Amino acid sequence: MSTVRCRARWLTAAVVAVWAVCLTTLAVLASVLVEAPDVRVLVIDTDAGADDAVAILELLRAEEMHIGRDWTGRRRETRVLAITCVFGNTGVENVTKNVLATLETAGRQDVPVYTGAGVALLPPKPTYDFYFGEDGFGDFLPPGPPDVNKVQPEHAAAALVRLAREHKGQLSLLCIGPLTNIALAVRLDAAFLDNLRDLFILGGAAHGNGNYKPGAEFNMYSDPDAAMIVLDAVPTDKPAFLLSWETALDAELPVAWRRDVLGAAGTADVAFLNRAEGVLLATLPTWNSADGLLAAHILDARVCPPGKAVRVDVLSGQGPGRGVSLVDHSNTTRLPANAVLVEKPDVAAFQRLLLRLLGSKGS
Repeated sequence: MSTVRCRARWLTAAVVAVWAVCLTTLAVLASVLVEAPDVRVLVIDTDAGADDAVAILELLRAEEMHIGRDWTGRRRETRVLAITCVFGNTGVENVTKNVLATLETAGRQDVPVYTGAGVALLPPKPTYDFYFGEDGFGDFLPPGPPDVNKVQPEHAAAALVRLAREHKGQLSLLCIGPLTNIALAVRLDAAFLDNLRDLFILGGAAHGNGNYKPGAEFNMYSDPDAAMIVLDAVPTDKPAFLLSWETALDAELPVAWRRDVLGAAGTADVAFLNRAEGVLLATLPTWNSADGLLAAHILDARVCPPGKAVRVDVLSGQGPGRGVSLVDHSNTTRLPANAVLVEKPDVAAFQRLLLRLLGSKGS
């Protein structure tokens, strides 16, 4: 009897142990499934610009560090698929060279780069105020054109159309320059914006406070005809997320913080940005990273949350109203909303995110 009882006890213990292992495994698998992040596949359309470099580096470092949350706090990671270049802060050749230098700093030469529009859809030709230096990057890079061997031969607009088709319903597009490439993509494929998962736009003056002239923000003013085409084509069931100039002003920081806190972090990214933003840091009392703020919204919507859905139009044609944003806050036109305003930034959270992504050793 004792032998039988021992065997029974052993079998019981073994069964209990197996069940414990199974339950533990199921619990782990369940937690993984619950915590499995939603992965956003992202293309960046940029007129880089030192401010654009901040945004690009944020997104690349967040990808490496698996950082990202949606508005509810659920994990959402971002993978940068490609970068397309457009004129804006400087000519498109300089923009392309600046993007390549940024990717080299990040050690991400695997990200394909496409050159796009060098001028607006219609005259006049762009004029540059050299806010970040003549090359848009503090004039510290060697002169000359970008290395064509590092640039994809396909035009940026064609690449956007192709990538949106290949990743239909999954591709997000971040626009931090004039919307010329996007308008060309819309004209190449009427379903282009429908094929996107979502669209993020830096631009416009949602409350009439422009940075180029009253009511006109730089990106929209640089090609208002393109802005009109894009905003008219935004699907009514998927309005764009728009961060306007006024929201960027709400997140403006003392240049001393940028120089003495973030700028003293001692990482390769920060050293690179210190040179690219050298002209700006030497001349202005405040630091405004509008592009970086919209990137932060993508990485963690709680940093700068989505707000009211409105109708946004940009005036084209010649005359004093060219490039001015019309935002229907009261729905007087009864037209469907085409934009969700990204407003009310948490400035302290933005600072913490910048330090975490750009100021951590290894970045």
